Amino acid sequence: VATTAKHFPGLSATTVDSHQSLPVIREAFESWIESDREAFAAVVAGGVPAVLLGHGRFPSLDPSGTPSPLSPLIITELRACLGFAGVVMSDALGMGAVGGMGGPEEAAVAALAAGVDLLLAPPNFLDVHAAIVSSVELGSLPLARLNEAAARVLDLQVSYAFEPAATSAANDLVDQLRNQVGQLKADYEAQCAVLLNAADPRCSL
Repeated sequence: VATTAKHFPGLSATTVDSHQSLPVIREAFESWIESDREAFAAVVAGGVPAVLLGHGRFPSLDPSGTPSPLSPLIITELRACLGFAGVVMSDALGMGAVGGMGGPEEAAVAALAAGVDLLLAPPNFLDVHAAIVSSVELGSLPLARLNEAAARVLDLQVSYAFEPAATSAANDLVDQLRNQVGQLKADYEAQCAVLLNAADPRCSL
């Protein structure tokens, strides 16, 4: 069992249950800085190994209105500005809010492409799996992105493993995956710099 902080970037200002539909959180950026962001910054600084993204649109963080699990901008806020290096999870893909993201299959592919590492509770695993495989085959979802995600998840599993043989085997697999994602990391960081770079005043808050 691993500690997970949720629901980034925060649902404290919502009046809609994301189990039923996709909320739009219209909290001002300055207000978010003083409330939810401060709490997440504290748990990230404390070494929390996983952060779960809440289903919602946050216009003050991503003016396009892209829901947080599908938003490279919001995931960049978490990684580049808060310094989180662990596993980023989606909220459950069977929730009502996912209907506002095109459905579980489309949301799963878009979330992985945006930087999510682990998809929570897809309602039909086989359909979601098929959509991911198809996207990789078509080239719209880089295999290297999946390898990066798998390496983070395996890292988390290894850190909680107790069987030495299993730990050794998992470490070997993590090393193999890491060898494949070096360029992807550089590309991702370059994209982050374009989307929300260190010069952005939000990153210095």
